Amino acid sequence: MSTDLPTPEETLEELADRATATIDRNASVAFDRALDEMTDFHRFLLALSAPGPTSGSAFSLAEVGGFMAPAIKWTHPYGRLHERASERIPDDTHYIRRLAYVPLRLVPGPQDERLSPGVMNSILDLGPGLVHRLEAWFTRRTVVSVEGEAPARRVLLAGSDERAYADALTDVVAGWESLHQQAPYMFGWSQDGRQSEAQDWDRLRGTWSYLLQHLVNTARTIAISVWNEDEQGAAMFCESLIRWPNELAYELGDGSTLLYRRMLFPGIADLDWDGVRERIASIRDEWDRDPSPRELLANTLQAAHGDVTLITAALLLYWSGSKRQQTDVAARMAMLLLGVAESSENDDFHERINLEFVSLCLKLLRLRLAGARYGGGGYGAELDSLVRNMDHMAERLIVPGRSFTPSTLHDREGLLPSLLAILALDTRPEDAAIERRFKEFAGNDRSLPKGQESVLDILDELQHLLRILENPPERLRGALRIVVPGEPTDDAIDRLRAKIGSALAAVQSVRDDYVRAADTDTGRLDPLRDSIEKALIAPPVGVLFREVAVDVAPDSGGQPRDVKLIDLNKAWLIGPSEAMPVNLEQATSGYVKQVADSFVRREFYQKPRCRYVPSGVPDEPEFWSDLGDLGRYVGPDPVMMVAEDLAAVLREMVTHVAADSSGLKIDRKPRSGVWPGYIATVHDVDVYVAQIAEKSIWLFSSHMLERVRYAAFDNGHLVTLSINWHEGGLTGDLIAHFRQIVSWTNQPVVEVLVADAGSTLTRNLVVPRIRLRRRRADPAGGAE
Repeated sequence: MSTDLPTPEETLEELADRATATIDRNASVAFDRALDEMTDFHRFLLALSAPGPTSGSAFSLAEVGGFMAPAIKWTHPYGRLHERASERIPDDTHYIRRLAYVPLRLVPGPQDERLSPGVMNSILDLGPGLVHRLEAWFTRRTVVSVEGEAPARRVLLAGSDERAYADALTDVVAGWESLHQQAPYMFGWSQDGRQSEAQDWDRLRGTWSYLLQHLVNTARTIAISVWNEDEQGAAMFCESLIRWPNELAYELGDGSTLLYRRMLFPGIADLDWDGVRERIASIRDEWDRDPSPRELLANTLQAAHGDVTLITAALLLYWSGSKRQQTDVAARMAMLLLGVAESSENDDFHERINLEFVSLCLKLLRLRLAGARYGGGGYGAELDSLVRNMDHMAERLIVPGRSFTPSTLHDREGLLPSLLAILALDTRPEDAAIERRFKEFAGNDRSLPKGQESVLDILDELQHLLRILENPPERLRGALRIVVPGEPTDDAIDRLRAKIGSALAAVQSVRDDYVRAADTDTGRLDPLRDSIEKALIAPPVGVLFREVAVDVAPDSGGQPRDVKLIDLNKAWLIGPSEAMPVNLEQATSGYVKQVADSFVRREFYQKPRCRYVPSGVPDEPEFWSDLGDLGRYVGPDPVMMVAEDLAAVLREMVTHVAADSSGLKIDRKPRSGVWPGYIATVHDVDVYVAQIAEKSIWLFSSHMLERVRYAAFDNGHLVTLSINWHEGGLTGDLIAHFRQIVSWTNQPVVEVLVADAGSTLTRNLVVPRIRLRRRRADPAGGAE
């Protein structure tokens, strides 16, 4: 007989089986007892693995172990209960009602052990899980009306089922909202007034993770019901999201204490009260009073609620504008969330969305300032996760055996076309108020999360929006047809382009003023200077010289060289700075090296040359044979530079003339051992094409360039950088200064003068201590 004890998962599964059997028998009383037994055991497991009585602990034993944490495994048995209870909706909604309040039974009370945020989130995830099962039942019991075009169709549910379903939805929404309403009691918010503000804030901020997860999951329930085209459920969950900030108004107030709360992000919950007061000082308007801890939490919740509502509405517009559904329920729910359609939530605490362009655009920019996309954590990552989770249900089916690429959204950026369409709700033309308000917004950089870094993020986002409008995608046009149905989409796009352009110009003006007044940090150019110095001491390229020594001169002489590099943006040299181009070091160092080598070539071109007129003309083998033999007199490893017109003649000869009949010795070296422009080797002389005058040939030794040296400045560097600022003060010429010393041998440079037919030019070459006679071909193959 086995003596192994059952695991907690097995025990919960057995308790779930007992509760399921009571549903099948329609024994509601027995079900209540079985469910109580199951939740009591679940609460026991959670308390057993709780981190302790200290609020805000981030660690729990229920989150440790394998691919899936135990806390998540313990919630799986409820899925079968949700499914069976949904099947009973037409007969009895009692089972759904009891299951809707299970999360409320699992969360700890004020006297219980505190659970970690991860465990609390697993309990809150039971809410969307129940809605998934509810919508699965709804989908099986409905049909889509075939009358009319797709957007006008409706999902139909039988009359008796519809009434029972409405009752079930009411219970589910009530159970879900109770988790929010009971938060002050669950977390023991004290109301006796004997706590200090710091103590009150510590207790309140320990609730933040729970409240944010509840808010996010409320949005997920909307996405679930809308995707299943359940208009009744979608409307009820939308109303729940709309009134979400009001549920705690009796404890916190309406969240309208701070005028600039749009710059209040959830990261403030990580600060103690002293840090909070310092942060609040930067975003307070002069007329704002100091907020209490409760008012501050209310303002933060109100701002986060605006983010989640905007993202949810944008996702629904994305679904509808992309024609992913048969009905227009997504479009109508988006308009409901945005406040365009009438809502039943008109109580005193409900703040309607301001549909003016500036207000909507600032909400959009707040999403960018919430944190980097693909971030490793923080509030921005939470918002990206929300987008992924809500759009994940729209993923296409996976076909086994085929390669699969996800087709759903991964972060906030995929919603930008829909967010742009929302900006079009304000149909008024562009006016001066936009520029004025955006200058005020960007000018108060103390209120932004990261100061001037946030200003740069705003500029980048506005530029990104304009790029989208330059080539509008179809999903933007589809969303615009929903938002402004009576207006041509091109007109709406032109209006958006004008407004966003005005906002961009205003923010850029503020940024330019900041850059002009800021002190430059030239130390940011040090890596650029080091890269240029490293390139300079490399062997010359683009000149036909071998074994050239390149080093640093011990003295301070040398020829001064100045190289203008780029139009330098001053914003690169201030803090925080705009990012320099990623290839700036490589591009500038390569350019300076190229110019430095051109100075060497210029000296070479200016050296005195000895002239020589060979026999024959370039299209005769004797001409090249004569020059090849001449190479031995200029020094070791001779090379020949020929003009383009003569290079074409030589290439033709290399291809068609046979060496054994002409007496011309022609070889071809591997490309790895020669410089670019190589043609052939004639009588052991390497011939290259060069940019010199027509009918010109230069012959010289590849060892005549002996050394290139660079003299160090007083600071020990080979290169100094200076900037000549332009009149506007935003850009300037970046100039590199260095001193170059070039050393040559006494070997001659021969300039071959190509004679035309019938020319009587002398055929003698004069070089130091040498008098050469021209070489003539002998019919017998010899030479004179």
